[in-house]
Amino acid sequence: MANRSRGTRVALCCALISLTLAASPSPSTDVAGAWSGALSVQGQSLPLVLHVNRASDGTLAATLDSPAQGAFGIPMTSISAAGGVLTFAIARIGASYRGVIGANSIVGTFTQSGQSFPLTFSRGGGGPVTTPAPQPTPYPTPSPRFASTAVSFASTGAVLAGTLTIPDDRHGPLPAVVLVHGSGADNRDERVGPNAVFLDLSNALSNDGVVVLRYDKRGIGESTGTPTEDWHVLGDDVRAAVAFLRRRPEVDPNRIFLLGHSEGGLVVPLIAPTISGLAGIILMAPPAVPMERIIDEQSERMSLAPAQREAILHGLAAYLGIDPAQVIANVDVPILILQGTHDVQVLPSDLHFLTDAANADHRRLTVDVLEGDDHLFLTVPPSEPSDSFAEYAVPALIDPRVAADVLRWMKAL
Repeated sequence: MANRSRGTRVALCCALISLTLAASPSPSTDVAGAWSGALSVQGQSLPLVLHVNRASDGTLAATLDSPAQGAFGIPMTSISAAGGVLTFAIARIGASYRGVIGANSIVGTFTQSGQSFPLTFSRGGGGPVTTPAPQPTPYPTPSPRFASTAVSFASTGAVLAGTLTIPDDRHGPLPAVVLVHGSGADNRDERVGPNAVFLDLSNALSNDGVVVLRYDKRGIGESTGTPTEDWHVLGDDVRAAVAFLRRRPEVDPNRIFLLGHSEGGLVVPLIAPTISGLAGIILMAPPAVPMERIIDEQSERMSLAPAQREAILHGLAAYLGIDPAQVIANVDVPILILQGTHDVQVLPSDLHFLTDAANADHRRLTVDVLEGDDHLFLTVPPSEPSDSFAEYAVPALIDPRVAADVLRWMKAL
């Protein structure tokens, strides 16, 4: 789909929260396997492939591919197959599906941003899906002034694989940043469709003298271990990343920063007090209110059933009862917060809860609210509704103000 107008593209992206939901097998048809279908939007067809897996304990997990948009392995927020009905939700794009399960088909409706589209899945791949040539991606950074090196380091119960970008022009040890992902099955590039937030950001920072470490989450990409959304385990991985950087001769061990995006923007302040000698933390679109409230807001926006809401909360059990405003008050290193005005996943209207708490405790806080940016810090065109997510499927660099803000702030410390 070539244009950005609302209703001509159903933008699919990585979900805000990657979860699984226990469900009992249907007495007649098990949904496990591959299913193919296509959305028809104003005469244009968008092929989709649904992959459903059932673990030995009956737990369902599913991913969705949108080959035409270059998006593969999109995890579901929740999925249920009960009473002959399949339902799933993708919270990040405000989308859901409900369909009746047959022997070889699932007939139902896909809903996104208040619009509904008939969608029938057929069992099996349905033959090869014709995939258009991918749109060009704006990576790597033109004229890179850094080297990229594949690295790995050990954490608790896992070996994490990543990429270290090291500036070419070095005069002694350099400052360094560890990039901490949002939720879901994120690899080191934090790729959403054709866009890669962390790849873009690391290129920009390393082009300006900063060493950057980004890595595949445990159990994702080339990293070993079991995937998890438990911040305690994710925190172990961040601490291992910092220890790895402190062993590198290119890095100044006293000038290491943590940068967390989305869920990572809560993980980072939770664990920052446990890492001695950090130079500061950077939070991009961090949760500003308890996770329960965020899920309630998303559930209302997506019209999720109570059972789906409870399943999401169950998957986020490690975060329940945590107030980000109380967490940030415990951080005693400099803090930079970046927030987009068009973010509909972590609402800019909630940001004051974080800033008020940090200021009340006299924390060293800098905040920049970027006009027109969404949750990925892509700039939403003025003609595009902020909740359509169409920009997620269009190749673009993230807003250059992000790297500029980070670099300016780091150099001023």
